[in-house]
Amino acid sequence: MQFLVSSICHTLNELERVVIQLTPEQFARPLDIFSGSSVGMHTRHIIEFYDCLLWECSNSNAPNINYEKRRRDLTLQSDPLAAVTSLATICNELKQKRPENQMLSLEAEGQVIVTSFERELLYNLEHTIHHMATLRIGLYVIRPDIRLSARFGVAASTIKAHEANIK
Repeated sequence: MQFLVSSICHTLNELERVVIQLTPEQFARPLDIFSGSSVGMHTRHIIEFYDCLLWECSNSNAPNINYEKRRRDLTLQSDPLAAVTSLATICNELKQKRPENQMLSLEAEGQVIVTSFERELLYNLEHTIHHMATLRIGLYVIRPDIRLSARFGVAASTIKAHEANIK
């Protein structure tokens, strides 16, 4: 699980480094290329999925995750500093010892399935990368001067496939 937490924190730190460079206006600006959503809305969405998982696992003996019922904090989509603070908090919470293989239930579309804390962490990491790939497009619109790492918004499996093709 330590490798997974490290990967998540590395990915969230990449996002932090970009968000902190945006003004509140840039962060909250609705973009046509996003069908009217903003960089801030995508960032809030990422944060709230982790918050939903972490809150439920910390506050229940029988965690039941429902990402559709997550708490929404609109400050996270308008205030880049609040978003960066939340991203750092997520990493700090993840670095605290968590029970290995904690079993959870996941409710979605009226169905309940058995899952685990680690599986949901992996889901959240992939979900984050997916949104960061989308953010890459929006960032080119609002701040083309920001240099993104070649791995920003790219899944680990894609990176490995590219590296294998190069060799």
